[in-house]
Amino acid sequence: MNVRQLAEERVQYEIVRARRYKVPLSILVVSGGTEGTPEPQILEEVANQARGADVVLPYTANMVLVVLTHTGLDGALCFARRAVDALADVGALAGLSTAPSGPSEGTDLLREAMEALAEASADDPLRTYGEQEL
Repeated sequence: MNVRQLAEERVQYEIVRARRYKVPLSILVVSGGTEGTPEPQILEEVANQARGADVVLPYTANMVLVVLTHTGLDGALCFARRAVDALADVGALAGLSTAPSGPSEGTDLLREAMEALAEASADDPLRTYGEQEL
């Protein structure tokens, strides 16, 4: 099993837990952006911002996933902004998806976070799924 598959399995595990206990869950995807910063540098910077309950996972050569357990939109945005600011020198981009009262059946927070990441740009490095602007 590769790193990406392991990360996706962990995300699914956390989604099941959040659904079971009806607690908020957020997924953040951080990319090295236009600079193509390697994942180890991103991983280190993002992990420095994380709480003990957060799960920071390598995903691809220049992407990191963060599972923000028990974290709704406000807390997730605060964390995401800190992470993007910490990586501002490398042009990091981020996409965020949140299920405020626990993910419902069929919710794909990882896909939503990746879609938000696809909308991020140098002028708007942090995007939230379903939001036009932050």
